[in-house]
Amino acid sequence: MFFNRNKKKHIINEAILDLRKYTPQALENVKVLNSACVVFSENPSEELMTAYGNIKVKNVAATLNLPDDKKIVTFNGATMLNQANYTQNAIHLINGLGVIQKIESNEPVEIFSNGTTIYDGSTRINFVIQNGSCVKVPFEIQDTKLLPSDAKIDSLFLENLKDNTVIAAGRNMVIYNDVTLELLKSKQIYFVAGATIKCDSSILGYIQTIATAGNKIEVNG
Repeated sequence: MFFNRNKKKHIINEAILDLRKYTPQALENVKVLNSACVVFSENPSEELMTAYGNIKVKNVAATLNLPDDKKIVTFNGATMLNQANYTQNAIHLINGLGVIQKIESNEPVEIFSNGTTIYDGSTRINFVIQNGSCVKVPFEIQDTKLLPSDAKIDSLFLENLKDNTVIAAGRNMVIYNDVTLELLKSKQIYFVAGATIKCDSSILGYIQTIATAGNKIEVNG
């Protein structure tokens, strides 16, 4: 990657900044680097590391040294990762809310979690970086109801779900008052929301044992 040598370039808000294909000359044109993770090759040159050392670095929580053929696959927002969209020899970056279903692989599934990640306990996972919550569901996930934004859950919705289902909302979730403790206990389900889960006070304690929220779980109203 090459930049105009007469112009400084700001690199801002890159969850992963992959420098494996950058030249030392290209980095000389970078003034500010703002990234959660910076990726280098397994044996970066002294010249490249010197150029990197001259950059104003902000919010870098981790650095990785990866082989040149290791892919980085990015998912943004509410995401479901399963056998169909799993990539071998790759790190899967999940920005936001992620649900990882059962994945069969000879090697552990490599994950960079930047948010809230729920995963199937039967899948071997290597969390390369965890920036947020990573929670193992106590059952093999058979189905996921992925709602990209807000979700409103009533008893009819739950009654028609099969067991071993994760219900995931990208933002907020409201569980209506007609959802009873008896109904919840009759189902093998797990709730997750990127921000807040709200429910009736009569089921709050139980919901807290079968749910994860990026912000909080609280009484509705």
